Amino acid sequence: MTTVRREALLLRRHDLPVISSTEAVSELDPAAVVLEADDRHLLWKTVSTLNEPCRTLLQLVANDLGNQQVASRMGMPTGSVGPTKARCLEKLRTLISLQETAQ
Repeated sequence: MTTVRREALLLRRHDLPVISSTEAVSELDPAAVVLEADDRHLLWKTVSTLNEPCRTLLQLVANDLGNQQVASRMGMPTGSVGPTKARCLEKLRTLISLQETAQ
């Protein structure tokens, strides 16, 4: 359910049409499903290569924990979560770009 919600939000941000869950089940392209699963695997494999606190922070954020919960679990001030997350995401983007360039 969380994945579906996130994907719908992503589509909405990019102004792409959102299809209903019944349409999604009947119109899934098996190749697209495999590619998406592969992309997710590569994403989390890349996250696992990050140093702390980035690895744990991104895992907590992916589980829809709010900044207060993330801060509490990581022992950091709540106001530090956003800037730390931004730096971690930038590191992740750089690693993914390097991987895409190498392919």
